Amino acid sequence: MDALEYARRVGLLPNRSEPNATPRPDSIFATGVISPVCHLCAHYDDEHGRACEAFPYPTLIPDAIWFGDNPHTQAFPGDNGVRFKRLSQ
Repeated sequence: MDALEYARRVGLLPNRSEPNATPRPDSIFATGVISPVCHLCAHYDDEHGRACEAFPYPTLIPDAIWFGDNPHTQAFPGDNGVRFKRLSQ
Protein backbone atom coordinates (compact mmCIF):
# COMPACT_ATOMS: atom_id res chain seq x y z
CA MET A 1 0.00 0.00 0.00
CA ASP A 2 1.42 3.39 -0.95
CA ALA A 3 1.10 6.61 1.03
CA LEU A 4 -1.86 7.89 -0.98
CA GLU A 5 -3.82 4.68 -0.51
CA TYR A 6 -3.03 4.69 3.21
CA ALA A 7 -4.16 8.31 3.53
CA ARG A 8 -7.42 7.44 1.81
CA ARG A 9 -8.02 4.37 3.98
CA VAL A 10 -7.58 6.24 7.23
CA GLY A 11 -9.72 9.15 6.05
CA LEU A 12 -7.03 11.78 5.54
CA LEU A 13 -7.79 12.04 1.83
CA PRO A 14 -11.04 11.54 -0.05
CA ASN A 15 -11.77 8.11 -1.47
CA ARG A 16 -11.21 7.76 -5.21
CA SER A 17 -14.92 7.09 -5.61
CA GLU A 18 -15.58 10.59 -4.21
CA PRO A 19 -13.66 12.83 -6.65
CA ASN A 20 -15.13 16.08 -5.30
CA ALA A 21 -14.62 15.26 -1.62
CA THR A 22 -12.04 17.18 0.36
CA PRO A 23 -9.55 16.00 2.99
CA ARG A 24 -10.62 16.11 6.62
CA PRO A 25 -10.08 19.67 7.87
CA ASP A 26 -7.91 18.48 10.76
CA SER A 27 -5.65 16.38 8.53
CA ILE A 28 -2.02 17.40 8.03
CA PHE A 29 -2.62 16.87 4.32
CA ALA A 30 -5.59 19.29 4.29
CA THR A 31 -3.54 22.04 5.91
CA GLY A 32 -0.86 21.68 3.25
CA VAL A 33 1.96 21.13 5.72
CA ILE A 34 2.78 17.69 4.30
CA SER A 35 2.05 16.53 0.77
CA PRO A 36 1.04 12.89 0.37
CA VAL A 37 2.79 12.90 -3.02
CA CYS A 38 5.67 15.36 -2.84
CA HIS A 39 7.19 14.30 0.46
CA LEU A 40 7.69 10.81 -1.00
CA CYS A 41 9.36 12.09 -4.19
CA ALA A 42 13.11 12.14 -4.86
CA HIS A 43 12.73 15.48 -6.69
CA TYR A 44 11.23 17.35 -3.72
CA ASP A 45 13.16 20.45 -2.59
CA ASP A 46 13.36 20.36 1.23
CA GLU A 47 15.10 23.72 1.35
CA HIS A 48 12.32 25.70 -0.35
CA GLY A 49 9.25 23.83 0.84
CA ARG A 50 6.62 23.64 -1.85
CA ALA A 51 9.09 23.34 -4.74
CA CYS A 52 10.90 20.58 -6.61
CA GLU A 53 12.85 19.86 -9.80
CA ALA A 54 9.60 19.83 -11.79
CA PHE A 55 8.39 23.11 -10.26
CA PRO A 56 11.55 24.91 -9.09
CA TYR A 57 11.44 27.72 -6.53
CA PRO A 58 9.85 30.30 -6.66
CA THR A 59 7.21 28.34 -8.61
CA LEU A 60 4.82 26.49 -6.30
CA ILE A 61 3.92 22.85 -6.85
CA PRO A 62 0.32 22.94 -8.17
CA ASP A 63 -2.48 22.19 -5.69
CA ALA A 64 -3.62 19.11 -7.65
CA ILE A 65 -0.25 17.46 -7.04
CA TRP A 66 0.50 18.93 -3.60
CA PHE A 67 -2.81 17.81 -2.08
CA GLY A 68 -2.65 14.35 -3.67
CA ASP A 69 -5.36 14.61 -6.32
CA ASN A 70 -2.74 13.96 -9.02
CA PRO A 71 0.12 11.51 -8.31
CA HIS A 72 2.24 13.26 -10.98
CA THR A 73 3.22 10.03 -12.74
CA GLN A 74 2.25 11.52 -16.10
CA ALA A 75 2.86 14.87 -17.77
CA PHE A 76 1.46 17.92 -15.99
CA PRO A 77 1.50 21.46 -17.46
CA GLY A 78 4.72 23.25 -16.54
CA ASP A 79 6.52 20.25 -15.00
CA ASN A 80 9.63 20.61 -17.19
CA GLY A 81 9.45 16.91 -18.13
CA VAL A 82 10.13 15.79 -14.54
CA ARG A 83 7.76 13.22 -12.98
CA PHE A 84 7.25 11.62 -9.58
CA LYS A 85 10.13 9.34 -8.57
CA ARG A 86 9.71 7.51 -5.27
CA LEU A 87 12.42 8.10 -2.70
CA SER A 88 14.71 5.11 -2.43
CA GLN A 89 14.52 3.29 0.85
